[in-house]
Amino acid sequence: MKVTRILAALALVTCFAGAANAAPGCIRASWNTCDPWVADQAFLGPQNYNLVISAFGVSSPNVGTDLNIHVRAGGSGAVPDSWRFDDAGCQTSSQLVPGTAALSKACPILKGANSLTITNYAIGGTGEADLRLAITYDTFNPLAATRYTVWQVAVNHSFSSTGPTPPDLSTCGGAEQCEFLTFTSAILLAATGQPENFAGCDVPIPGTQPAATWQAGGTCPVAAQPATWGKVKGLYR
Repeated sequence: MKVTRILAALALVTCFAGAANAAPGCIRASWNTCDPWVADQAFLGPQNYNLVISAFGVSSPNVGTDLNIHVRAGGSGAVPDSWRFDDAGCQTSSQLVPGTAALSKACPILKGANSLTITNYAIGGTGEADLRLAITYDTFNPLAATRYTVWQVAVNHSFSSTGPTPPDLSTCGGAEQCEFLTFTSAILLAATGQPENFAGCDVPIPGTQPAATWQAGGTCPVAAQPATWGKVKGLYR
């Protein structure tokens, strides 16, 4: 029943997103905080990093959200092994964990009861990535003056390293490369069934300006071509 519900809701989003005109508030991607906006995160060594998706000004009673974040590297566009969080990639999907817990009391979760999520990190033909974050739930009545956590994405770089991926695949290289994270779509599903397009709190959505970046402080380096990767990486952990 829940699976049927989320598939039906997301089908409505797909059919009507282009025609939606309502303004349900704005959405933001920020590292480690809801507010203020922290757009860039430097690689500080092998550890977890927290990408927080939050929304402000949401007044419509709603039953879900559907977001897509496009990830591309500076230069070639193809993400390096350190950002291969797909099942066939160097990191594998176990190293990227989306969650729907509130970041803090000041930034509660935008979610009703009986939630069901669909998440996916996929690599396209050009080597760039897309992170899909979708959720449905029972009707939630937000307060427009509150900033809400929509998602927290734990980006686990415990196995990441700078430079090329070593031949034994013991780490996933390229962590020093610049990555751009851009919302290509961000939709609130109103309780009426009408999808409403989020505005960007800090950058236009959709648009070419990234909502968040990785290693973009100063001059963004030219990305190298991806090194060898594979699921066999799991054998070395």
